[in-house]
Amino acid sequence: MKRAVPHKTKPHGAERAQFIAESEKRAGEQVAARAAEQRLRLVLESVSNGIIGVDKEARAIFANPAAERMLGFVESELIGRPIHDLIHSRRADGGFYAAQACPLHAALTRGTVQPAAEEMLWRRDGSGFTAQVSVSPFRLDGNVIGAVVVFTDITETREMEERMRAIYENSVDGFVIFDDQARPIDCNPALQRLFKLESPKEFVERFFELSPPRQPDGTPSQAAAARYLKAAYDHGLQRFQWLHVAADGSPIPCEITLVQMMLQGKPAIFGNIHDVGELKKAEEKLRQAQEAAEAASRAKGDFLANMSHEIRTPMNAILGLAHLALKTGLTPRQRDYLEKIHAAGNSLLGIINDVLDFSKIEAGKLELESVPFNLDDVLDNLAGLITVKAHEKEALEVFSAPAPRCRARSSAIPCGWARY
Repeated sequence: MKRAVPHKTKPHGAERAQFIAESEKRAGEQVAARAAEQRLRLVLESVSNGIIGVDKEARAIFANPAAERMLGFVESELIGRPIHDLIHSRRADGGFYAAQACPLHAALTRGTVQPAAEEMLWRRDGSGFTAQVSVSPFRLDGNVIGAVVVFTDITETREMEERMRAIYENSVDGFVIFDDQARPIDCNPALQRLFKLESPKEFVERFFELSPPRQPDGTPSQAAAARYLKAAYDHGLQRFQWLHVAADGSPIPCEITLVQMMLQGKPAIFGNIHDVGELKKAEEKLRQAQEAAEAASRAKGDFLANMSHEIRTPMNAILGLAHLALKTGLTPRQRDYLEKIHAAGNSLLGIINDVLDFSKIEAGKLELESVPFNLDDVLDNLAGLITVKAHEKEALEVFSAPAPRCRARSSAIPCGWARY
């Protein structure tokens, strides 16, 4: 007779502890999963790139806020719908874009990452925009189960590039680009024309031939060019005068501006070469015209000074003789005539002195003075000057009779006969 073997069981307390441990583990995993999901959601909401997740059939399973803003859809309008048909079914010219030619299809069927490329995406309102699009498949147990589409609106970037390209191609100034080794790699049509070259490639190949061995100040051109380029790399900006020579050997005086920039992730130099040849010619013409004007002014001054001295010599003789005659015995009429001759001579001598003042004006040495005068004397002298002519023509007599309130002595700037 066989004996029954009692079945051994774990104590009730051990089973309970194991159950609690497994429950806590699962709860912790769920908390960790929710935390990871929350972190992922925060990342998706914070990035500026549009991100859309799709399943194996290319239907949307999530979209971040940036994608919603760029496309004009809310996430609920995208979920479950074929994303290619919704936002990528037409080309830029409006032509049909087959799903089989789409990078998304290649990522899902081949399991390969589709690098960033320019694509035309379409908004909910039917308007389109140029985007940089990349697609990355994601796997589960080695099998592709979906993909992530990342895109950025580059419309403004492309428009800016087109504007800059238009400026580069159509500017009257010459533009040149140097790589991170200070080697010229491109130039615009204006620079090609300036140096009388056949192509930008010829400029690159003959760059060091397009400057004379030495600059006008005697500095070796190649050493000076290397120094300016290095300074531009180090400090960001250099501006200087430079003498180039065209392919036919003709000189080209230039003003050059070098600006540091980034090109494909590496430092580069953008150069603006402005032809100042016409400006130099204009400056030379202006200098010559100024010198001619100054020479003419000096000649005029010399002429006036010489003529004034020539006239003053006989005038002084007239005044001297009139002064001596006034000291002799004269009839009243003779004395009146001689006094008028003496006064008129002094007036003429004053005018001559005024002519000499032109040279003082040009030298900046003219000084004005205010001297006292008697109005009766001035008017008497004036009457004496014009009486003879008036009497010859019309037999008129000239008298002056200023008002009593004008008889007081005053001050004024002397001029010609009025100073005597």
